[in-house]
Amino acid sequence: MIIPKSNPKAELYRTLITEKYNKLDVNFASYYVITTWGCGSGCVTGVMVDARDGVVYSMPEDKDWGGNGTYIESKQESKILKTIAVARSSSGEIEENRKYWEWNENIKKFTFVKEESVVVKKQE
Repeated sequence: MIIPKSNPKAELYRTLITEKYNKLDVNFASYYVITTWGCGSGCVTGVMVDARDGVVYSMPEDKDWGGNGTYIESKQESKILKTIAVARSSSGEIEENRKYWEWNENIKKFTFVKEESVVVKKQE
């Protein structure tokens, strides 16, 4: 059960978050269920729900991207969240701009760790 009043996004997207939460297992930092949804062309956003008490927390919002990128990667036993924005460069290469965030369980907040750009497909 989620607590919608614990987060403004949870109040707005209560049904969507609840439906996704009920279908997923813990997928981040041992206790959290990350739920995501589209926020436009090539953009995702979302929240994470603490499976212990239903409190909803915001994902790290990226000021450069206006959301969380193209997709998000998380692991059940890791406190590191990766947000990835995929784009085609002017030379035609496909690049991933990856940002790494660490969840601090004590203060319940993400901290930016690092950023890297990786070419995943070179122009042929």
